Amino acid sequence: MHLYSIDNLRNICILLLIPYHTLLIYSSLGFSYNLQGDVLPAVNPVLIFINLWIMPLMFVAAGMASRYSLAKRTEMEYGKERMLRLFIPFLCAFILLMPIQYYVRELSTGTYTGGFFSYVTTDLVPTMLGNTFDGGQLWFILWLFGISLLALPVMHWWTKKAEKTTVQRMDHMPVWLIVFVFFLPAFMFLAGNFLGTGLLSWLAETPVVDTFLISLVWMSAQRSYSFLMFFAFFILGYLVLSSPGVQNTLERCRFPLTCAAVAGIVLFGVMLVFVPLNSVLSEFGNVLAAGPVILAMIGLGIHYLEKHNRVTEYLSASSFTVYIFHQSWLLLIGWFVLLWVPNPLVQILIIIVLTFVTTYLSYEAVKRFRVTRFMFGIKEPGKKSS
Repeated sequence: MHLYSIDNLRNICILLLIPYHTLLIYSSLGFSYNLQGDVLPAVNPVLIFINLWIMPLMFVAAGMASRYSLAKRTEMEYGKERMLRLFIPFLCAFILLMPIQYYVRELSTGTYTGGFFSYVTTDLVPTMLGNTFDGGQLWFILWLFGISLLALPVMHWWTKKAEKTTVQRMDHMPVWLIVFVFFLPAFMFLAGNFLGTGLLSWLAETPVVDTFLISLVWMSAQRSYSFLMFFAFFILGYLVLSSPGVQNTLERCRFPLTCAAVAGIVLFGVMLVFVPLNSVLSEFGNVLAAGPVILAMIGLGIHYLEKHNRVTEYLSASSFTVYIFHQSWLLLIGWFVLLWVPNPLVQILIIIVLTFVTTYLSYEAVKRFRVTRFMFGIKEPGKKSS
């Protein structure tokens, strides 16, 4: 059974990314970003809270959606759909949109002062093929494509063998066990960090290895981009949270789960008083706290967000395209706003509003032509989203 509430939670995440990435411009948390405005300490707790759960929830939602997708597709059709909806849009966006973000970054750091077209013809290729991979917001699209394909053997095993014998047990999982299972991604993060750190040490001593590969390994070892951690969230979405019985349990226990989520957030906040924000220990605590938050949000979502109308249908259809375009527009708009508007609060308001407008106008533009629909993974008119 397809849940509209999961689509709506994903839509909320996508919409929230625009104010989230705008506030990053004004943070002092040490997160890597392409623009830096005046530091506003008040935005830091907001960013820490959103950062706790937003991307894990999107991978969980993707895992649940894959369960519904494979219920009406073969594995070959699923792989083809992932290629069309994820990998081709990643390549097109990387070629067409990332140059804008690279250019803004070069301007903001003062490493380049010329015009955009001059930058494209002289400095773009060295930047794109430089020492580190920088896919901006597109890392999520690339990771989701890779995870979807790597998870196929697990999904095949579950569909052909395990589902028939364990689905009834899954439907009767107690809520405490569901919460306990969602601590797994935290340990997958530790495993990824340990393996990634060791692999980085080995690669650093191997001069023939391309630095592009090294940067991908480095990303996978970080909590914000941990491949193994997000793989775990995806698989848990597919195996556990797509179970109707588990969904009923989460809805029934939504208020106790909310209390557990609040307690986890408070404990994580206390931890940050004593532990540096970007340390391995604090990142481990971050992922531990994310589990109850995600489960509470899904339980609340099933109860309150199981809605389907023209607005939610439009938001669902546009979600991935909006994700792809939003940061390019945000950085371009932000660059000019920081130059021309002195008040930070007014800057934030203008950047958010103009980014929403330009991003959705971009979606309206690219959805009107078959070639651009293909380039950015937009379904043909008349085809329903899965």
